[in-house]
Amino acid sequence: MTSVTFIDPARSAAFERDGYTVLPPIDRSVVAELMDTYDQLGTPAVTGMYSNVQGQAQAVNEEIARRIVEVLEPQVRDHILGYRVQGGVFIVKGAGDKSECPLHQDWNAVDESEAVGLVAWVPLVDVDRENGCLVVVPGTHRHDAFPTLRGPNVDSAHLPIEGVLKESVVSLPMRAGEICIFAQSLFHGSWTNRSDRTRVALYAAALPKDARMIQYLRDSSGAVRQVEVDEGFYYSGEAARWASGDVPPDLSTHPSVSADHELVAESELLRFVNTRRRP
Repeated sequence: MTSVTFIDPARSAAFERDGYTVLPPIDRSVVAELMDTYDQLGTPAVTGMYSNVQGQAQAVNEEIARRIVEVLEPQVRDHILGYRVQGGVFIVKGAGDKSECPLHQDWNAVDESEAVGLVAWVPLVDVDRENGCLVVVPGTHRHDAFPTLRGPNVDSAHLPIEGVLKESVVSLPMRAGEICIFAQSLFHGSWTNRSDRTRVALYAAALPKDARMIQYLRDSSGAVRQVEVDEGFYYSGEAARWASGDVPPDLSTHPSVSADHELVAESELLRFVNTRRRP
């Protein structure tokens, strides 16, 4: 399955073209409850980006994920055919000059030649350019255009929003509780938070029900391996260890995949955008 089918055909067509869509909001009382849950974590002051998996016990992270799935699963089921929500975290942007999140693609959670992995991103406060709303580069989710592999220790492009691509991004102001669904392969980021408050959001994966959950890892020989994982990979600290270079010593039993593509450059992304704009 290499396309995403929404119950609304118009939404399917827009997603196929752009790689993202925004769904109606979850209930305000649920937004308030989740915000209260985050506040009770007692997170230290955040200056850049923060997720609860960076500082909370595995049991706490698993309970947070359980509740996020409970909230988002019905929303996904009501709009998208054949997808399940897989885990979830709080993703927090601090205030200040260090808070810009550059344009990037998220790690592959599925083999993108076989399936489309999705992200559900839900702000718990109203967001706009002032406090760091999402930005996207429409159409860049296409596997035929950017057949990249991304993983904990597999390099991928991180490009400044304020550079030559500034006029090519689309800002997504959203109300608290609205759900942005976007392809994991879509180039996206978020503006610097220039307000005086942290910006708290939910982040969850949504995967086809029959898809294998995978990660790409580079082994000691430099080969990239496709490794099957489960969602516990995110909460146990394994993802962080792999990202720091502490990967399993023997990955030879996992299939090797070609990873000879160059990192996507600003000029390449800009060329794609300009070509897409032509009538």
